[in-house]
This record gives sequence, C-alpha cells and structure tokens, in this order.
Amino acid sequence: MKDASRVVCISAQLASEVHEHLHIPSERDCVAHYGIDRNVFRKRNVEECAAVFPALAALAKTHRFIVNIGSNLERKNLTTTLRALALLKHDRKMPVKLLKVGHSLLADGYGPLMDELGVTDDVLNLGALTPDQVACVCSLAHALSFPSLYEGFGRPTLEAQACELPCVLADASCMKEIGGAGALYHEGRNHEQLAAQLESAISDAGQRRDLIAAGLRNVSRFTWEAHIHTLTTVYEQVSAGH
Repeated sequence: MKDASRVVCISAQLASEVHEHLHIPSERDCVAHYGIDRNVFRKRNVEECAAVFPALAALAKTHRFIVNIGSNLERKNLTTTLRALALLKHDRKMPVKLLKVGHSLLADGYGPLMDELGVTDDVLNLGALTPDQVACVCSLAHALSFPSLYEGFGRPTLEAQACELPCVLADASCMKEIGGAGALYHEGRNHEQLAAQLESAISDAGQRRDLIAAGLRNVSRFTWEAHIHTLTTVYEQVSAGH
C-alpha cells in the first residue's frame, strides 16, 4: 500500500485508518463506496415472502421480528442484541423473535448466554441465505439490529434500508457514514439503549415511516455506477501520471 500510486478505500473510516496507521498522505487515497443491487434488495410483498418462508410469514402475524445479518465474531457484538432481546421480551412484554441470518448463534457458543437470558426459543437461526432470501427476511422483519463495534463498510444496513426495514445501529466506526439519517443509533454495548431504540423503530408508526423514507433516500447514494466511476477516474489519473 505504501508503494501504491493510489489507495482506494470502501469507506472514509478505512481511508482515515490508512492515513493513521500507514502514514500514507491523504491525497493518495480516495473513497469508493460499494453499491447495492436494487433489483434484488427491494421490499417484497407478503405473498412472495410466504412462498419462500411460509412458517416465518405465519409467525409474523403474531410476533415482531428483529433481524441480524452476518457472522458472530466478537466485534459483531451479538451479546448486546441478545440482552436487548431479553429486555424487550421479559420487561416490555413484546412478542419478539430474533432472526439470525448467517452463522448460527448456538453453533458459535452463544447457547449458555441465551439460556441464561431466557431467549433460546426466541432466536431463529436461519443459516446462510441467498440475496433474494435475505430480501424476503428483511421484508418480513420489523427492525434490523446491527450492533457491530467495527466495520469496514457494513453492507447489512443498506440491504435492510433497500427493503424498507428500519435500522438500529451501533454508533461506532463507519456505521453513521453508511447508515446516515436512515437509522437510529445506540452506544455500542448499551443493551438498554438498544432495546429502547428497537422498541421505537418497531412500535412507533411515525418513527417507522420516517426511518423507512430516510433509509430509501440514504441507500440511493450507494450505486455500483458511482463505484465504477470512481475506480475508472483513479485508473485514468494514475495512467496519466497524476
């Protein structure tokens, strides 16, 4: 990277780290945000979702779904989501389930904590899904919980926003850069604050409308056309000796 003419980063967060840790001058880096395929990630109707996930579609009539997408690495901070889930279930008496897309929480050692919190039966591990299946899950869900303490980009935020799903994100690393005004934010490990934001995103009709509208405006900033334009501009500048 130090020998490169230019360093392309997928977020301003990463660009600042390149500058800080490698002491690469800021004029040699640029930001090219990833895009998102809006033909895939879009709000699906109930019938379409029910054809893919009939049991989930039926359960959605009586329960509220919080979805989390991704791995269960420590920095993903899933313990905070689980504690918030328990608070919503036991203290707020909300009929809530956590839909886990990706690695199973049970397989990754979260079983004892889930038992301790009394939410084992409220976590539905869906495993690895195709993009179309993820869009269906987001369309059935009521809020995204993405409490990760560190991301280089954070694609689940855009996937959810494109499917008109309100997002609640940790106020950490690049999360605000990517989520923009289309999300609510909480202190990283503050599960009580996360629970309050999730409850608002799920139950407050006005808040939901605002988050959905702001999310759609936000996600429109992230296109593959813009990404490619930035890359080709950089290539042209380097090839011209600039």
